[in-house]
Amino acid sequence: MKVSEMKTNNKKRNNKINKKNITFIDGYNVINSVFELKEASYLNLENARDKLNEMMHEYANFYGEEVTIVYDAYNRNKNISNKYKHHNINVVYTKKNQTADSYIEKEVSKLVKDVRLLIRVVTNDYTVQKYIFSAGAIRMTNTELLLKYRRISEIVSDKYLN
Repeated sequence: MKVSEMKTNNKKRNNKINKKNITFIDGYNVINSVFELKEASYLNLENARDKLNEMMHEYANFYGEEVTIVYDAYNRNKNISNKYKHHNINVVYTKKNQTADSYIEKEVSKLVKDVRLLIRVVTNDYTVQKYIFSAGAIRMTNTELLLKYRRISEIVSDKYLN
């Protein structure tokens, strides 16, 4: 089975339950908990962000999810947020004095009311996890995200090497 067929099968499975999967990721929270990203951040934070963005591009493409990575710009001097597309994912830098947590919580509060959406938030922050769960969204730990991401490589390798 080709990667494009696997993606189609994943999208069909998601469509059977008629829910669009939307995943929010606390970018710096993930970078600081994934060894290879944390190591990269010591040398150059921008490279670590780029690496996470690329990983999540592959993740979103494979699983057919809408992914938004949110990076704190808490200490920025700009009072506006910066949003852009990186391939098929959304990347957000919050505005001055706004944390990634507060941005994600606000977005989840708006979106969770739509029963056609399945909202997932990736963070290891326990307080945020509690809020997300009580709001009706699904929480995913950084480790769970990484395992799910690594599974992509295993599946693709198995299909092409066997």
